[in-house]
Amino acid sequence: MAQGNYTKGINRKGSRKTLYRDEMMHEAYKLGALGLTFEELCEFWNVGHATLIRYCHKYPQLKQQIVKGRKESDLTVIQSVLDQARKGNMTAAIFWLKNRCGWRDAYGMEHSGKVEGLANKKVYIQVIHNNGKTENAGVRT
Repeated sequence: MAQGNYTKGINRKGSRKTLYRDEMMHEAYKLGALGLTFEELCEFWNVGHATLIRYCHKYPQLKQQIVKGRKESDLTVIQSVLDQARKGNMTAAIFWLKNRCGWRDAYGMEHSGKVEGLANKKVYIQVIHNNGKTENAGVRT
């Protein structure tokens, strides 16, 4: 009786039957366009993470469809944010600049108290951008 349950999911070659279905190829694009993560795809298709990775290697078109759907979705969002920024939406403009142009928030640092030994010293100010480039912003005395 236990042997019957054990062999239920086994094919003639002795390995487990694949859960891959042809419909997955068509669903991949739509699910990618919805922005599903790999974990969410696994849950939707009821497969493990390693299994989905294996499917993507065995069926490269599957991964291509997921990526194609995600890119189209990303382009739609990018266009929407850019349109909002052009209309004067400052939040959208800041979001665009941070994510596309390397802007980042800079936080000031205050010091209260006396610092000894810094009289007549120069302080060089350098701006470091997200892309790693640096820019000299000036000299203070």
